[in-house]
Amino acid sequence: MTINRQRRQSAASAPGATPEAIIRINDAGHLGAEGPASLAGVVERGDARGRELGFPTANISVPHADIPDGVWAGTVQVEPATHGNTYLAAVSIGRRPTYYRKGLRLLEAHLLDFNANLYGLTVLVTLHVHVRAQRRFRDTEELVTQIRDDVNYVRSWAAEYQQ
Repeated sequence: MTINRQRRQSAASAPGATPEAIIRINDAGHLGAEGPASLAGVVERGDARGRELGFPTANISVPHADIPDGVWAGTVQVEPATHGNTYLAAVSIGRRPTYYRKGLRLLEAHLLDFNANLYGLTVLVTLHVHVRAQRRFRDTEELVTQIRDDVNYVRSWAAEYQQ
């Protein structure tokens, strides 16, 4: 996994994505003075809970603590070495406190309006705007409601940003 902080420029269209999922980012909200944070890694199999909840995720390990836990408005570029497509994403970084007391720290990216297998592929996740802190929810229903709100926020952020 690599971490770098930079401004990104990307755009694309691809199979498996609807047009509203494909975005153009020229400059974004900041994670500190250097601009958005980017993390690259290979998509790993998880416990499939996101898929079960209706929000499948691309999971990569995040051992570094220099990026705060929480939910982010982000983008995910698939196979960046070959200039792959970039998609809007709701990204969660943390230990999944609703289900685990001391879970492994993980980045889970839900690519909006995307439906394809990413296991084993390299992705570049760019965190643009911190949406909220990680928190434990009473139950799965409360978590799903919050995820819907997070996804709606990400869509609104992207629509506002692209104007």
